[in-house]
Amino acid sequence: HDSLNDIKQWCENHGIGYWEYVEKCEGPEIWDYLSEVWHTMCAAVERGIEHEGVLPGDLKLRRKAPD
Repeated sequence: HDSLNDIKQWCENHGIGYWEYVEKCEGPEIWDYLSEVWHTMCAAVERGIEHEGVLPGDLKLRRKAPD
């Protein structure tokens, strides 16, 4: 399928949801990978919330999360 519209139409024609389409195309191991991505993102957010001051990098932007 070449577009999200193609995928949507295929799912509707076959009576399945997006998550079933993803598993069909990627295999069941996709859920372990996505779980790892989710936990990594949550950890990054937690680290960001816990810190104050300036974000790392050349722009020297002040952190907003604790405010």
